[in-house]
Amino acid sequence: MSSHLSNPWTNAVTYLELKFGNQCLAKGSGFFWASGEQTFLVTNWHNLSGRDPSDHSPLSSHGGLPDRVTFTVYRRTSEPDANGYFSLEVRIITVPLCDNDLSNPRWFQHPSFGSKVDVAVIDVTNALRFDGAYFNHVNVLEGDANVEPFVSQDVFIVGYPLGLVTGVPIPVQIIGDTNTNNRGQTTVSHKSIRSLPIEPPVRAQTPQQWGVLFDSDIPSPADARQ
Repeated sequence: MSSHLSNPWTNAVTYLELKFGNQCLAKGSGFFWASGEQTFLVTNWHNLSGRDPSDHSPLSSHGGLPDRVTFTVYRRTSEPDANGYFSLEVRIITVPLCDNDLSNPRWFQHPSFGSKVDVAVIDVTNALRFDGAYFNHVNVLEGDANVEPFVSQDVFIVGYPLGLVTGVPIPVQIIGDTNTNNRGQTTVSHKSIRSLPIEPPVRAQTPQQWGVLFDSDIPSPADARQ
């Protein structure tokens, strides 16, 4: 089928399934982040660990923990025509999270605060080295504005909170606004959900603006205590 992605953010975000063997334990969202020549898949700590960040108890009701993550990525199968359309297919990529006995995690967490920052990354550089791989890095894309955050500012979160609602990996846009709670923390209140393609209004210039709170571009190895 001939198609094109009218918004570059559509293929910077990916749909995840966290698995043990072939059994799907959970589903989630992630995005691609460039660091030098490497590409990292960024998602939540609780996704890659399968554990509650607060006490490290298993999130699954049967206690299962993931040993691999699968994610979607587009592959371009033709050259653009005169109107810019080209053929795409979707590939499902599988990356191991650890050894077969769930030891030796291959993902990374915050080097100082660990699971207190519910963000984790895994290097997917080699997994994306195939002909026609068609994806973007969120920290490379441009937005249409560059503004400082403030209370009541609109927030646009791109991902797959409803799973693959269309049967193909097209993310949705969750719209909310920022608030400050009684502890002085910034929170986001939910307003509505729209389908993509969309254009986030703020350019992410640093990892901190995306909630990736690592002390350096390359994070420290995860301490995923089993």
